[in-house]
Amino acid sequence: MNCEYETTCPNCGRSAQRIFVRDSNVVRTQCSSCDYLLVLCSETGRVIETYSPGMYVVR
Repeated sequence: MNCEYETTCPNCGRSAQRIFVRDSNVVRTQCSSCDYLLVLCSETGRVIETYSPGMYVVR
């Protein structure tokens, strides 16, 4: 069974979902407002997949 929590999106600051997938040791953070996605391994903390539109480097 998966655990779902509401968190703040690191990209836009709105409400996002954090889902812990117990069968595969994956943590998925997603935001429907800005289409942000981050998939991590919960054991190692390594990034499996990421997509963050609109994040720009300010120089």
